[in-house]
Amino acid sequence: MRVRITTFAAGALAATALVGCSTPTKPAEAVSKAELAVHQADAEDAGEHAPLELALAREKLERAKKAMRDDDHDRARRLADEALVDALLADAKADTQESRANAQALQQSIQSLQGETDRSVEGVVR
Repeated sequence: MRVRITTFAAGALAATALVGCSTPTKPAEAVSKAELAVHQADAEDAGEHAPLELALAREKLERAKKAMRDDDHDRARRLADEALVDALLADAKADTQESRANAQALQQSIQSLQGETDRSVEGVVR
């Protein structure tokens, strides 16, 4: 999880640097951050574990881009912020599902080892 956050933070900083030359009234920075978050969530299998949230993030991102093209900067910034939150939620849900699956696999391994240990002890006692 820390690697993902670090990767996302580095990407956000790079996007901020790239859009730093744009006019301050344009919501390009917010759109760039949202775009990075959507790509990150998509790369982390959020589409499999949180398809609704990822779809909402994509849809809001596209609406934000359209609003920016239409010079509706307030709407574009708001939609970009919403897309960012939806993408982060999708990524968090994917992380949660992966953690649950890993915990379940670990629990099964522990039970298997415990069964083998019990059988070994029974063999020694006899």
